[in-house]
Amino acid sequence: MPQRATTEDYRREYPRIPVTLPVEVQVADGARIHVKMCNISRAGMQLACDPMTVNRLLPGGQMPLPSQPVTLDVRFELPLSGQEVVPVSVRCNAIFSRRVAQNEFRLGLQFASFEAEGFDHIENYIQECTGQRSF
Repeated sequence: MPQRATTEDYRREYPRIPVTLPVEVQVADGARIHVKMCNISRAGMQLACDPMTVNRLLPGGQMPLPSQPVTLDVRFELPLSGQEVVPVSVRCNAIFSRRVAQNEFRLGLQFASFEAEGFDHIENYIQECTGQRSF
């Protein structure tokens, strides 16, 4: 039986690029919530949230069962070289929530599907930040 990739596997395989970028998250009821991205990788991103925002993004503020993930539609812009800014729209699954301070949480999102060239934009951004080419 094939094993599922764990958060630890992604942490080793994909470098995290620290960022501070505005992100718009659309929740199930259609509301759009604005948060900040803390880091991004080829597999996902981490968001900074206050407790009230976590409760809006995750039902009851609790992580769901792996068989019933919370899916979020996320939009953000990435700055590429040459002063170009590219939009990215991606559907994500919430994979962890962690309190880092009394009024601050980190929410880990795993990329599930992209619109248009979203993955290519992320790949280009990471390559520019790390000076590495992907294989």
